[in-house]
Amino acid sequence: MSLQESTQFPFDSQLEDASMNKEDISLGENAHSDQIIGGQDLVPRDFDDHQKDDFDPSIKDDVIYEINDEPQFNDTRALFIGNLREPFENEVLRETLGVEASKAHCIVERAWLNSRRTHCIVIVSDVPGAVAIRKSLNGKIFPFSDESEMNSELNRLPLYIDFIPVKATQMWIDQEIYGPRDAVWKVSYTEVPSKKQPGTTFTVSTHKMLNYFNHTWGYRSSARELNRGSSRSRGNRRRDRYPRDSRRRGNDRYYDGSYYKGNRYGRNYRSGPPPLQEPQFDDHPPMSDDFSHDTQMHYNVNGSDNYRDRSPARS
Repeated sequence: MSLQESTQFPFDSQLEDASMNKEDISLGENAHSDQIIGGQDLVPRDFDDHQKDDFDPSIKDDVIYEINDEPQFNDTRALFIGNLREPFENEVLRETLGVEASKAHCIVERAWLNSRRTHCIVIVSDVPGAVAIRKSLNGKIFPFSDESEMNSELNRLPLYIDFIPVKATQMWIDQEIYGPRDAVWKVSYTEVPSKKQPGTTFTVSTHKMLNYFNHTWGYRSSARELNRGSSRSRGNRRRDRYPRDSRRRGNDRYYDGSYYKGNRYGRNYRSGPPPLQEPQFDDHPPMSDDFSHDTQMHYNVNGSDNYRDRSPARS
């Protein structure tokens, strides 16, 4: 596989439409609302209310993650890359990920860079490939340079890479896109006591703002709450409480099951994305090869083969 072939994967910055296309890369302006996405009650029962309200409006600096040799979450094919610092070219980051994926004999299906250009969410075609990419890049300074003095002057930091739940990636991207423009987001991992097995704990992945109130940030299985008093009829009184995806048919809602460390993401399988349907593209101009910051691209995510819902064994 050549370098050119290995780097042709979706690499999108933050846009109004958090979608992607296999052949194109979006690096457009970061236009989004100041409203926080709502309608999701995902806070674990084990968490106190004050933990949701634990934020400091004065925080403006980007998060600096501490590098860990061992991952804090179980191996998945989704990676969170933190400690990115400007200046760097998007193309350099894309090529770096593409080269590492080529070495691991896998494909980068998607790479999303936040508007502050401080962290990136990457989805790889298989778990062994994601493990290899993390092992190769975790703790290395990016962009790579032999001049340590230059890296110090530019405030370069070693990359922080860890695994995240595949099914959480799109929701986290949406939260950042529709969240406040100056929000400082942090991905962390919390140990929660198990009620079924006293004396043991499990790991919960969290995605929260440090300087704004968080409507949601922890994850629990909510099958009982979702199914209680509901039916399949169109007159379901709970139906309008969940955000829709206008690019899909029907009234589907965001997945809100458990994102726990382990081979299973929770028991609420019915709340996952509905079966894939034919792609429905918005009426926008055709894609172009111009990847300048003035480029705006809008296209479908969930109807694409690039973001297929996979079984837990492949996640």
